[in-house]
Amino acid sequence: MKVNRETSSIVLLLFSVLLSSTQVNGQDIDPLCMDCLCQGMSDCSQTHCDKAALGKVCGPFRISKPYWVDAGRVADGPDEDTAFETCAKDRTCAEQTIKGYMNKFAKNCNTDNVIDCEDFVRIHIFGPYSCNDEAGVASNPKYRKFEACYYGA
Repeated sequence: MKVNRETSSIVLLLFSVLLSSTQVNGQDIDPLCMDCLCQGMSDCSQTHCDKAALGKVCGPFRISKPYWVDAGRVADGPDEDTAFETCAKDRTCAEQTIKGYMNKFAKNCNTDNVIDCEDFVRIHIFGPYSCNDEAGVASNPKYRKFEACYYGA
C-alpha cells in the first residue's frame, strides 16, 4: 500500500487529537489525580527504568511494557523497546499511556458506583482484575502515598 503525503497528514492529525484527549470513557481526568498518582508511584522523580517483580518498569508512573502495549503503544520509535522506554520516561507520553490503559480497562473497583480517580489509581497499581482487593489496597505503600496526596490523609 502506497501512503501519500495527504494520508500521512490525516493519520498524524488523528493521532494528535487522540493524544490531546484528557478524557477516559468520556470523563475528564482530574490533573490532581495524575499528580498524586505520580507522587505515589515514584515521588515523580523516576526518569529511568528498573527491574521489578514482573519485569522492567520505567518513568515517573513506573509503567511496564505490557501495560504500554495494552494502552495502545502510545508513541513510535526505531524499535518497540526504545519507543516504550522513551514514552514511559516522558511524563506527557506516560499520562497518555495511562489514559489509553484506563479507556481499555476502566471499571468501578471500590463499589461506589462511580468510575473516578480512585478507580484509575487502583487499576494502575493493582491491575484491572485485582483493583477491588481492599486488603491489598489498604496495605500498599504506593496507594497510601497517593491517598495522602489526593485526600490530604
